[in-house]
Amino acid sequence: MRADVVIYNLLKGNAGVNSLTTQIFPNVVPKNVSLDLVLTYTVFQTNPVKTNAMDINTDIVMVQISCFGRSYDAVQNLADAVIVALNGKSGTITISGSDYNYKNIRFDDRNDLGYDETNEVFMIALDFSVQMFI
Repeated sequence: MRADVVIYNLLKGNAGVNSLTTQIFPNVVPKNVSLDLVLTYTVFQTNPVKTNAMDINTDIVMVQISCFGRSYDAVQNLADAVIVALNGKSGTITISGSDYNYKNIRFDDRNDLGYDETNEVFMIALDFSVQMFI
């Protein structure tokens, strides 16, 4: 199951996040985009195991969401909005006829990565875990 698809679509559809930015990119940020933006990608995903004795239909996925902004306040507000948009959410998203069942998106950690002088950008990394069901 694709937790990155769930996270991306939940952020894209969230009014709080979209009031701060509509630039949400999975995996790679294109060149020449303006700030503020959010980048999402999957860090670690288990694979369900099916045996004769045991049937596990759950993936545990760790997702890191990076927030970037021109000002310290902007990046903090964006990170706060992402946490509110995702933490504790459960449900099903249907995209192109495929169901993505997720449960208990959990906010795990927030790391202020500081200021990149070369690119003139403030950065925050947010870690979430997601249970995906087959």
